[in-house]
Amino acid sequence: MADTRTEVFISQFAKEFNVAFRQSKSLLRDSVKYYSGVGESINIPTIGNVTAQVGRGRFTNGTFTEPAQAQVNVSAQPVEAFDRIASLDPFQSNVDFRKSSIDTLVSAINVRIDQLIIAALAATAETETALPTANTMNKQGVVKMASVLNAKNVDQGDRTLVISSPAWEDMMNDTTLTSSDFMVNKALNDGYFSNVAGFGKIVQSNYLTATSDTDYTGREAYAFHKRDVALFSPKEFSVSIDKNADAQYWVICVAGLYGAKLVHDEIAWSDVSDV
Repeated sequence: MADTRTEVFISQFAKEFNVAFRQSKSLLRDSVKYYSGVGESINIPTIGNVTAQVGRGRFTNGTFTEPAQAQVNVSAQPVEAFDRIASLDPFQSNVDFRKSSIDTLVSAINVRIDQLIIAALAATAETETALPTANTMNKQGVVKMASVLNAKNVDQGDRTLVISSPAWEDMMNDTTLTSSDFMVNKALNDGYFSNVAGFGKIVQSNYLTATSDTDYTGREAYAFHKRDVALFSPKEFSVSIDKNADAQYWVICVAGLYGAKLVHDEIAWSDVSDV
């Protein structure tokens, strides 16, 4: 017979986790466009570029062009995180203990979602952007990445630049990016950049160089617009709490479905892995 008290607690824990997850932020979740739906995949309509025409008189016949239309299918895949606790009773009654576990699980899920987004960016067919100073993401490198987006007529707002640790070091060592004489920021104090060359967010991620799980082929800098990548999830996370086989501890599993895919291949990327 099922333990009704445990089932009620699991339901409550799932609600607490989903609230905490919605209130959390990963490095890249806010930098892409989120879609919800029913089922394990979603078709996202895309539309080709449209060239504006010279205005015509009110009663003059005109020729209208219809842009190319297509759909991009985004499939969700299982995303899971696990935690282990010694005893269930204190876990149910101790709010701080429970919050610590939720924070750990939320962090793990956010890391996995960021990996999915980076893998979607790595699928680009765009040609690599050659940096002005080879393998160096200094001011000139950031400007070059922005100029590639400008050449593609990418909207100015909602741009993100995601870089590796070596590229972050390049930027931190460029005084024109850290000095108040040139920039209105406190990068040396805060440890991060914002509003540089039109990039509202500049994110440093170690997952650009991951060699396990997903191979990101050494690409260590991506510049993109929010609309370029779709993040899809059909439902909230579910929770299970089960005693292990030898009854020495309990395993908490948080499971959901998430998928990410490049929708508009209008990004810039560069390999600065040799820094």
